Amino acid sequence: MRAVFTPSTPFGTIAAPPSKSMAHRLLISAGLANGVSRVSGIAPSEDVSATIDCLSALGAKIDLKGDVATVRGTDPRQVSNACLPCRESGSTLRFFLPLCLLSGGTATLSGAPSLLSRPLSVYETLAGQKGFSLAKSGTAVRVSGSLTPGDYTVPGDVSSQFVSGLLFALPLLESDSTIRLLPPLESKSYIDLTLSALSAFGVTAAWIDETTLSVKGGQSYRPGDASVEGDWSNAAPFLSLGVPVTGLDPESRQGDRRVADLLAELDRGRAKIDLSDCPDLAPDSTSGTTRSRSAPAPRNRTNPSRGTTITGS
Repeated sequence: MRAVFTPSTPFGTIAAPPSKSMAHRLLISAGLANGVSRVSGIAPSEDVSATIDCLSALGAKIDLKGDVATVRGTDPRQVSNACLPCRESGSTLRFFLPLCLLSGGTATLSGAPSLLSRPLSVYETLAGQKGFSLAKSGTAVRVSGSLTPGDYTVPGDVSSQFVSGLLFALPLLESDSTIRLLPPLESKSYIDLTLSALSAFGVTAAWIDETTLSVKGGQSYRPGDASVEGDWSNAAPFLSLGVPVTGLDPESRQGDRRVADLLAELDRGRAKIDLSDCPDLAPDSTSGTTRSRSAPAPRNRTNPSRGTTITGS
């Protein structure tokens, strides 16, 4: 078979896919609310299905019809000996692990070997400091003990999912807590997405300076309706071609919203771009600690971005 590709100009518009990151966060917040909530704009994926399965394992009732989930929330403080199937979703595992420590009992978070090979160093360190136990095998993580309020110190240059996991659980404890992030701080925008999801369901946590979060205890998630916003990183390839994309929130807390400004820099022919707070805008071409990143293609193909420098975590 022979394929012939002819240069052409893209035209038309496209709707942005829903943000999977926000779908996770809104579903979890709805699943912790005492009452019935509705989350619309959910696109099917294995990762989102894992989050729905884990909420169900904790006692939530979720009816997904089309792109709308009707969620009757649960209280994880009343559920022990649960088994949460995280499949291959790292976000799901890291978001739910602190929630499993609210009952003071034991819980098992299972998953594929590829998932369990990913690091949980932040939670392993906190286990030693805070007195709960965490045992990891090739197919599951088993936790027991209680999450306690207080001061938590977390490296700022690791996955923000650890911080988000704490943010979901700490408001349900009886006293206030503080999360201190050791600089350098990366992927702050994903923490902001979590704060936005918490706020949509009546829970407050806030930055008190550039690296410190304050979390009030004794809070309750309140039921409500929420919609998953469009995903800026998935829209980026179309935006880089000059195709208009609908369904994007220009005021979104997604770090990838910067793609519009970055493309403008690339179109000017020379740019120095830092992707540390929006890593999904560039592929990771290597494993380990050394990473090579490339930018979206400039829309002005007659003036390529020579001299462009890309940095990131």
